[in-house]
Parts: sequence; structure tokens; C-alpha cells
Amino acid sequence: MKRRFLDMTQPVNRQFLQTRMIDLLKANGFDYLKVDYNDTLGPVIDGTHPGAAALEDQIDATLAVLADVHRQLPGLQIENCSSGGHRLTPAFIENTEFSSFSDAHDTLAIPIVAANELVVIPPAKNLIWCVLHADEDLETLYYHLIATFLGRICLSGDIRDLSAAQWATVDAGIAFYQAHAPLIFNGTAYRLGAPVLSYHDPHGVQVVGFYNGATLADSAEAVVMVWSMAPEAATVVELGLPAGQCRWWPATAATSCTLTRQTCA
Repeated sequence: MKRRFLDMTQPVNRQFLQTRMIDLLKANGFDYLKVDYNDTLGPVIDGTHPGAAALEDQIDATLAVLADVHRQLPGLQIENCSSGGHRLTPAFIENTEFSSFSDAHDTLAIPIVAANELVVIPPAKNLIWCVLHADEDLETLYYHLIATFLGRICLSGDIRDLSAAQWATVDAGIAFYQAHAPLIFNGTAYRLGAPVLSYHDPHGVQVVGFYNGATLADSAEAVVMVWSMAPEAATVVELGLPAGQCRWWPATAATSCTLTRQTCA
């Protein structure tokens, strides 16, 4: 079936949205709206102006609809979804409260894509999904769950079938994240490691962190995440951190340590 789009430049369609969407949200006290449509208008469309200029007219009109929704429902939170619909752009990100990060929810590429998006989407606005599977081991769960720490945690999957150990891992991860969310949302991001050459079969180590000072060296606090993607044996990872007290999660034999050098093995 072919998909169709409303022409947002036409007053009749704006009135249709007012009656069928905005008035409905008002009447029923909704406080969250997810805008999700995984398709694209194409590179050019018909309109008052030719080609790509008509496409720009549609984008401007759509942004005007979002502004109108915010004006009429000032407390409404709008999620900008559909990266497949080409809406992960600065204008849509700025005019909505949240953006859904990617359809790559269940792959090894999750932390790579999420780290790439730090230059586009502020972590406080970036919804990152972790799909929970009952047949996954805890190391795999750590890998996917920690990827959500680069934005806002979203969970889905086989939640009814998780073991007690898996639920304990999720609970501990959320508690760790909540303790550091202010730093993730408001801190400065940094990233270390060689470029990842394959999203399908990634190799190497990725380090991403957030710090709260003018530079990493003079920061009072930093949170750092490390992903191991099929590294060579006995890999030494550069963290870029000054010496000081640190705490690891997941916890190892010791729950805390003193970082005496900027690497860990």
C-alpha cells in the first residue's frame, strides 16, 4: 500500500489536525505526544515552489504545526520519532522535547550510533532503547543497557521472562544511571578510541565520558563508559582520566578503587 502525507501548507489540513488531534489532546488531558512515521517525502515534491523548495515549504509548515501544538498545550511533551522519516535534524530536535535515537535497538552498533549522535542530539533529549531478552547472558545485557546511559533510558523486550539476576542487573543499572544523569545531561562529552570501521561486525574498544569542569583534567566529577567490541587479548584502554577516586559498575571484586594511571587493562 502506498503511503500518503498531509500537505501541511494547506489550511484545510491544518484545520483537520486541529479538530482530530489538538482538540482531542486538550479534551482528554494528554501530556505526551509521539510523532512517528517511518517514511520520507522524497528528495523533491510538488508544490507552490519547484522541487526541493516545495519540500522546504512542507518542513516549515510541519514545524509551524509543532509550534502551534506547544502554544495551545504548553505542558505537552512531544517526542520526535522516525529517523527513517528524516526528522533527526536540528530544527525538529530543537522544537520537540525528545528525539528517538535509532531503529538500531538490538544490535552491536547501539553504543556506536549513540556516541555518534552526541554531536547532534543533547543526551537529555535522546531516547535510547535497550531491548531485554531472557536468553541473553549478563555481559550482553550490560553492553546494551550501558549504551542507554548516553541519553535517556528506554526499556522494552521480554520483561515478563527475565530471571532474578537479570532484573537485579537492570535495577542496579538504572540506579547507577539516575545517580549520574545530571552529569550526563549537563556535562561535556568526550570520546576516545580508534574509529569503528564496521557497524555490523565492530572491533575494538570505545570510551565515552562526561565531565563537569572546564577541562577533563580539572573536573571534580566524571562518568566514563567503556564498550569492548571483540578486542585483542590483554587490551589496554586509554580512559583519559586524571588520578583520583573512582567507582566501577558493574562492580568487580572491589566496589571502589584509586585510579593511579589513565589506563585500565
